[in-house]
Amino acid sequence: MSRLTFAVVLAASLLVACKKKGGTSELPASIEDKDRGGSKGDGVVGGANDPTPDPTGSKPGGGPPDIQVLLDGDMEMTGSMGKDVVRKVMKDNVTKLQFCYEKTLMMNPGIEGKVMAKFTIEPQGSVSDVKCEGVHPDVEECVSKAVKELKFPPSAAKVEVSYPFTFKPA
Repeated sequence: MSRLTFAVVLAASLLVACKKKGGTSELPASIEDKDRGGSKGDGVVGGANDPTPDPTGSKPGGGPPDIQVLLDGDMEMTGSMGKDVVRKVMKDNVTKLQFCYEKTLMMNPGIEGKVMAKFTIEPQGSVSDVKCEGVHPDVEECVSKAVKELKFPPSAAKVEVSYPFTFKPA
């Protein structure tokens, strides 16, 4: 299968999976970050409805694997922007992070782990100096690109962020 055909099939599969899970990129109100003291959630985004997931990371029929993206809550940052603002932007864009892991998991079944994203939010809200390290080079590269495209609200000065993501099959 050519790369283009694979990319089209993957994109179509992800669109179908999104529609099956509610059809929007909005996250349920019950999802809270661990360190915010929320009692409604466990800091997990995504996940499977199947209580017995396939340990290889693939689903019957060749669809994308069910995964979890944990927004770990031990984010570190310096600057005047609130952590809740950074968390909201990450949650609003979690599907981009899920895509990075899903496409790599389909080619490398069983990979899981943490990616630490370090980046700078510029005063106008753009992102620069993105560095990611962790679970797999392909995930790191994709997460770096996704984070670089994020848009934050303007702030008085640069904000330095270290944000951990944990990826695993559900």
